[in-house]
Amino acid sequence: MREIKFRGKRKDTGEWVEGSLLKIDDRCFIIPKTFFDCLRDENYIKFLAIYNWHEIIPEIVGQYTGLKDKNGKEIYEGDIITTDGEIFAEIYWEESASGWMFRDIITGNIYVVFQGTIPESYMIVGNIFDNPELLEVEK
Repeated sequence: MREIKFRGKRKDTGEWVEGSLLKIDDRCFIIPKTFFDCLRDENYIKFLAIYNWHEIIPEIVGQYTGLKDKNGKEIYEGDIITTDGEIFAEIYWEESASGWMFRDIITGNIYVVFQGTIPESYMIVGNIFDNPELLEVEK
């Protein structure tokens, strides 16, 4: 069973944050894990509810795939990966297949990402939000 969490860019600082996703109308928030670690202390909850919910840009939210790259870095939806500089691919969720996929940016080929089977040579080189130029690799 994989860990369910999200990452998003804070509206106020542009910093990436990870945690649980909360949507309220057209606003999105990331609630850090520390909030849930402190639920037993009611006084601390009031403090965390005010200061630790980070409003994020709704269009820039990615879910954790449950996979890690060769350096142990968590792979999120929207990440761009490479394998020894040969394949550049974008990770995304395909609703019709109910699974994580990656699209080879150079060939356009689409591959299913089976849980726990991402090749050991894969490494995150950026993401589609911070590094859109990686999507324009010469063909």
